[in-house]
Formats: sequence, C-alpha cells, structure tokens
Amino acid sequence: MITSIGEILIDRFESDSGVTNALGGAPFNVAVAIKRSGGKSSFVGAVGKDDFGSFIKQNAAKLGLNHLHIEELEGRPTTIALVKLNNGERSFTFLRDNAADYQLSFPLPDFVDESNIVHIGSLMLSEEEGREFVDKLIKHLKEKNILISFDINYREDIFKGRHDIADIYKHVIDQIDILKISDEEIPIFGEEYINSLKNKLICLSLGSKGSVDWFHFNRRNKTF
Repeated sequence: MITSIGEILIDRFESDSGVTNALGGAPFNVAVAIKRSGGKSSFVGAVGKDDFGSFIKQNAAKLGLNHLHIEELEGRPTTIALVKLNNGERSFTFLRDNAADYQLSFPLPDFVDESNIVHIGSLMLSEEEGREFVDKLIKHLKEKNILISFDINYREDIFKGRHDIADIYKHVIDQIDILKISDEEIPIFGEEYINSLKNKLICLSLGSKGSVDWFHFNRRNKTF
C-alpha cells in the first residue's frame, strides 16, 4: 500500500461560465491515481472546519481509497488554489494564510505504518510547522523501514521568493528513496546535484510527454 501525506485543498477554476470547485492537492491526486490504477492507496491530510473542508471530506470519501484520514481544524481555513488555464498549462494563486494544509501532527493513523511506501507532498515545507512535521515523519518512517517518496512540486506563489528554497528541498531529498521532479524544476538544483543522487529512483516528469527515469534520460540526451 502507498500512503500519501500532505496538502489537500480546493482547486477553484473561474471561467466565463462561472466558478467550479474541485478537489486538489498533489499528494491527494497521487493517492487517487494509484487507486484508479488498481493499487492500494491511502491519504493523510488536514482541512479547515468550514464549508470548503466539509466539501473536501464528503467528496474525498466517495473515491474509494483504502484508508482516508482528513483532520478538520478549528480556526484554520481550508487552502484554496485559484487555477488559471493557458494553452493547457495551469498556473496557481494560493489563498493560504494560517491555513490547515500544513498543520499536520502526530500521532499518525495506524495504517501509515502498514504502508510499503509513504509519499510526501512539498507545500508544507514553506512553513516552519510543516518542516518540523516532515523531519519528524521521515525519522519515523526510517525507523519503520518504510520507503519514502517525495514530489518537489515547486509553487513560486507558496514560497514567495525565498532564497533558500534549494536548501529546504535538499534537506528532504537527501533523506528519501524516490524523487519526482519536473523538467522545469531542474534549474532550482542544477544537473550536477541531481546526478549525485545515485542511490535514489528519480522520476522526471515531462508534462504531456509523460515521465522517464532521470538517469536513463540523461544518458541518452547527454545534457538536459
């Protein structure tokens, strides 16, 4: 079983025909995709105790995940991502001040320790509370000998121009087993650093072209 832990939120699409709210959050989408592909998947996240949080919990429960743990937090709004589409590509603006998605805490639900792989979302790394949780989570998973997957999923609007972004991410990347990175995110770290990660499975996302193993791709193309 693969358990995803991290952000779950509202994706709000605005168009001439009106506003559409949908479930979003990269780690939650991973859990749903695994289930739809025939795998066993679970999810851990947090929402606000508000109408958006209720919408998320009600609709997430219909998707048939093997386990679902979504905490409702009083006084913390549910995170909203305003999504714009341009030639099929998405851009995001986040409504996230003091929000629930990165307020994750221990103890974890029992099913996490039953996982073969735990997949961690990255948006919580923008906040001190989230970074502390990820450090504690990684330590716990290593003690349980559970493989750790991590999706960079960098969102400029979340990190607001911080100059230490690469260091924040590297602190996590150096400890995990499986890394998902997009072609657009390579310049944040540089090819030399990515090539140094010899003991990891690195999945390079190429958008509409699918994904490939980084080292196989790099050998064939010589340079990115």
